[in-house]
Amino acid sequence: MSWLGRIAEASKDSRVKASAALALVKFMQGRIQDTENAQSGIPAAAETSGITEITNSGVSSVDGLAALFENIIITSTTTTNPSSTTGAASPPPAVATNQKTVREAVEGLAYLSVHPSIREYITSQPKLLKALFAAGLQSTKKTKPSTSISSSRLSEKDGIPITSPDDHRLNIGLHYGLALTLANLCQYRPKLSKEEEQIARLRRMTKPAAETSSSGVRTTMGAQDEGDDPRTSDPAVRTRVKKLCRAGMLPLLAGLARSESRSARECTSRVYLYVVEDQTNRGEVLKDGGGRALLDIIKSHPSSSSSSSSSSSSSSSSPPKGGKDVPLLIPDWNAIQALSKLAITASPLQVFGPNVGVTFDAIPPLCSVITFADLVSSSSSPLKGGSSVPENRLPTSLQRFEALMALTNIASMGPDVAERIAKTKGVSVALENGLLDEHEMLRRANVELLCNLVVCEPVFDRFVPRPGDGGGGGGAAESRLQILVALADVDDLQTRKAASGALAVLSSDERVCSGFVALQKKRGSLLRIFRRLLVDEEEEEEEEEDDEEPEEEAPGATSKVKKEEKGRRRHSKRGESPIADFDLVHRGVFIFRNLAVLFVEKRKSGVKEFMASLAEEEIVSVVERVVKEGMRRQKEGGPDVVAATRPVLENALEFVIALRNASQVLE
Repeated sequence: MSWLGRIAEASKDSRVKASAALALVKFMQGRIQDTENAQSGIPAAAETSGITEITNSGVSSVDGLAALFENIIITSTTTTNPSSTTGAASPPPAVATNQKTVREAVEGLAYLSVHPSIREYITSQPKLLKALFAAGLQSTKKTKPSTSISSSRLSEKDGIPITSPDDHRLNIGLHYGLALTLANLCQYRPKLSKEEEQIARLRRMTKPAAETSSSGVRTTMGAQDEGDDPRTSDPAVRTRVKKLCRAGMLPLLAGLARSESRSARECTSRVYLYVVEDQTNRGEVLKDGGGRALLDIIKSHPSSSSSSSSSSSSSSSSPPKGGKDVPLLIPDWNAIQALSKLAITASPLQVFGPNVGVTFDAIPPLCSVITFADLVSSSSSPLKGGSSVPENRLPTSLQRFEALMALTNIASMGPDVAERIAKTKGVSVALENGLLDEHEMLRRANVELLCNLVVCEPVFDRFVPRPGDGGGGGGAAESRLQILVALADVDDLQTRKAASGALAVLSSDERVCSGFVALQKKRGSLLRIFRRLLVDEEEEEEEEEDDEEPEEEAPGATSKVKKEEKGRRRHSKRGESPIADFDLVHRGVFIFRNLAVLFVEKRKSGVKEFMASLAEEEIVSVVERVVKEGMRRQKEGGPDVVAATRPVLENALEFVIALRNASQVLE
């Protein structure tokens, strides 16, 4: 090692310097790994194992090696300029030599960047960042850009003439080295549970302390203890990411997203995820083509071609050829999650552009986040791969939540896009399962997406009861309606709005209205729940009445008299209840209007019993209170308020007229 240190420090040949320094770093790391099928020579992951003592002199220290690699990269990217050569002769051999030198220096930085001190050092050197980004942009320049944004923001006009690499192996190594270095620089601490934090703390206590010199410089390479290091805290990482974005990292990421190296693309997707973690960076990412770049990464992943072929084969009745299971490939969840974050906070037009075909390309990977678990657990799925998928390879709850929100935003673009989402295999079943999720936020996201998709025929039809379905006149569709009705009465306001909105759309079908009446007959609570969409009132005052001390019954009093007295007390309390959120009111009045027009007025079977239930719940008087409140708001509000309340008043009027007409006929 001392011999390598002397060569790296004393040699005047930059290529020899880089090779010796890289070998020294690998020895210090404790292992040497080749990746990309022995093409790049860069470690598959920036993990360190073993602790090797080294001297603290010159380049044999971590900081000294980082400074050496910095000098090599800067000098190697500025000393050779093919445009300065005269004549038509081909570039001299020094061009390829310098490219290999840069690649080896970048590889060394990839190893060193696992150290928090080196991360801070790299981001604080603007000349180094400029040279790194310029070398990367030059190596990706031959590839057709994925966006209209030019990937040559840093070029010869910036004073950094870069030679064009001709060696395919060098390109792969450089791409992966740059992507891995950036991933280390931008990496946040993993989010751990309390139990995981305790385990990590105990694990750190069992490790020997890192040796440092008298000046405080770390003199060992090995596993990094970042648990309490302020340089790995979230604010420190956000600051580094900001510096890297200002220095020109985003155009380089767009180029690396098209790299032929799968490992480089996967590291690039990690970097994108770290960058968009901060919402203030998402606008800049979109300006530099981040949405299209992430789509390039997703589409180039083997799982994309596998899923498309499997979906086409599943649409036919014939099994896969040869009767063999199709290997189950795990999608790049990092790239999909980064795309989800962009699609949540920005308009789909900003993320995917005006071409609707690009938006259609983004739908299958986003849907795979919410359907993957069902696909793995499905006994009929041909995608088995011979073993179950580990828990840590499945989408996390956060990834599912963000994918649901992104799809909800995309579905709002128009009926064609919503139809494409609804027809994606497994989406309807996944949404229905998600309605019963224990996590409130996930349940809300599922209901909101369902509300946007229920206008589509494939989703709408699953909630329409049909005679003979399930043998009980409703079956599965009636059960789905019952779940939606229950969700319209939960504590979370946003979930109530989404569920009642879906019910309002469904109520435009006569068969669904008949299903509502059937639920009221079986359960007796449907009208009470719909009533609470109009007014805020306590959960079932009848239970409070039953809890009271029984009054002494007067001689000759009948149970009918007692029931009427309880009803008067309950109804007097209801009369004091305030009007509910007006978005809920709009949905509730529309549902009642459809029940009156499509069921009561058409005098369907059971109409008398249903009208008696309406009278018992005093729905007409509640609707009249809603009308008075709407008229008051119209007088006091401006044009926007008038426009918002007009549909409520119109639907309330149709409800009252339909009930009156039906009453006259039945009498």
